[in-house]
Amino acid sequence: MENPFVAYLNTLQGTDANNKGSLAESQAKNPLFKELRVPHPLAQEILAELTGENGGNVILTGHAGDGKSTLALEVIRALRKLPPDDPLKDGLKKREIISCGERTVSVVKDLSECKEDERGKLADDLFRPGSGERFLIVSNTGPLLSLFQSNCGRAGENVATVEDRLLGAMDSDVRRTFPFGHVSFAVHNLARKDNLDIGLRMLERMVRSPQWDRCGECPASGRCPLLANRNLLERHFALASRRIRLLYFRAYAYGERLTMRQMAAHFSFLLTGGATCREMAARVASGAEIRPERHLFTNLFWGDDGEKDIPQAVRQLHAVSAMREQRFDARYSPREERAFWNFGGHTPLAETDATLADLERRIRGGKKAALPGRDAALARRQYRRLAFFLGSPAPEGDDGFPAFLSAFLDSPRILDVQGWRDDPSSFKARILAVPIYCVLQEEFSGMRPPEGTGKAGTLYITLGRRGGDIRQSVQLVLSKFDFHDHFEIRLVDGTPALCGIGRLDGIRLDLPLPFLDYLTARNKGELGRGLQRSYRDRLEDLKARILATIRSGDVQGLVLLRRQTDGSLSTVSVKPSDGANALEVIND
Repeated sequence: MENPFVAYLNTLQGTDANNKGSLAESQAKNPLFKELRVPHPLAQEILAELTGENGGNVILTGHAGDGKSTLALEVIRALRKLPPDDPLKDGLKKREIISCGERTVSVVKDLSECKEDERGKLADDLFRPGSGERFLIVSNTGPLLSLFQSNCGRAGENVATVEDRLLGAMDSDVRRTFPFGHVSFAVHNLARKDNLDIGLRMLERMVRSPQWDRCGECPASGRCPLLANRNLLERHFALASRRIRLLYFRAYAYGERLTMRQMAAHFSFLLTGGATCREMAARVASGAEIRPERHLFTNLFWGDDGEKDIPQAVRQLHAVSAMREQRFDARYSPREERAFWNFGGHTPLAETDATLADLERRIRGGKKAALPGRDAALARRQYRRLAFFLGSPAPEGDDGFPAFLSAFLDSPRILDVQGWRDDPSSFKARILAVPIYCVLQEEFSGMRPPEGTGKAGTLYITLGRRGGDIRQSVQLVLSKFDFHDHFEIRLVDGTPALCGIGRLDGIRLDLPLPFLDYLTARNKGELGRGLQRSYRDRLEDLKARILATIRSGDVQGLVLLRRQTDGSLSTVSVKPSDGANALEVIND
């Protein structure tokens, strides 16, 4: 027996030619799409814009796969007053013209699909004075620019000005207005919006769809590894989805944003691994050994079966490549690693789950921590993954498990940042003050405060070479000031920021996750984690703005900063002596 839902999930992955399930045209007509459909938070705002008395036209843009056409499909169903999950018999047309009472709304599902004559007709209707018709135009950047560039004469606009204004409106994560002659557009760019919550709700619908109940009628269900994998994820979904969120959030913070189509492909692959019901039923019927860990989502997440890569996943799934490039699981937490292989000690996995217990026995094996014929390192990697996705700290809470999670994610501060986003009241600025102070001191002078510095003190900006191959134990001070008197650390929209106070009021340096990880690692003496050039540029800009406000001329004479033999920093002031043609040297 073949479950059509499993076959449908495989059409979302794009690992072979059967990938039509990921296209909005297929979603409009496929009755199984309702199993995955998640209402988009922008849909009601767009509907209000198109139908409200004070509304207007809408431009919806973003990358390919961001869900623009799927969102347009949701809007079309609402405008037609159709149930949100009912398939459209005629599918999606290039341009849907819908009567909404006394108003007419046109939805162009993809401007790039319109031929030249169709774009000309659209422009005539769109820019006709006095037209009461409202438009939702879905497009990526190129066709949008072309549409407005070629019609600047209608609006009496300069081409360069229109380009700048349109691109400026698109370069925002909030709604922006784009005026063009007598017509105005509300612009929404899906590429600038965080889509992780929508993606995880889609994963939950995949996992908890009632379509999986059909598998109970299959004679192979008792030994089917696909169904066992899904059932394990369904039982522990709350925990597993939190860990998946951390992986995706870390990748997003480090510059790897995934589209809805890429997430749908990845999440569906977690459930099926690209395998079909027919293949699994044949294996069960043959009586061949079935190794459940090879079909486990904790391995499929990385595009392998725990031992070998799955070629179509590694080649075709962008999400798999993105996760591998993040080098998750490259760092270890020694304390927790020892605990994993301390047989008889605490296990991070739920001991009441028979499936987990069996997987743990199979992966950990005997005291050599490997199945017969298996490489011990591969077994440890599989168990580490299992512990990350499905493990929990010991009941007493002092087993180093958070350190294990941070090491697995290769991010010292990710758990803190996620906690601050979930509960801003948990933010404690003091835990960041010393790491920020130490790194700023090193960047501003090339001299680090002594190891074990327990508090933030005076910051020095010096005139010195930035080459690391030259030791400069004495430098000329351009500016010095007390850190706490001039800066405070605040949480702004879930992201910590270093904010100037007093004379430095108005100066601000945002501290996103990669920057916080660098600060924390450097403060601990770690040398392997580098700072991206963009962040160094921000520190140079911060230094320039400080120098523009607090100058060395505020203090008479010269101030020299020197590093003592014990690593501590001290200053020497050279000032004119009162009433004498001499210099006075003062050790501060």
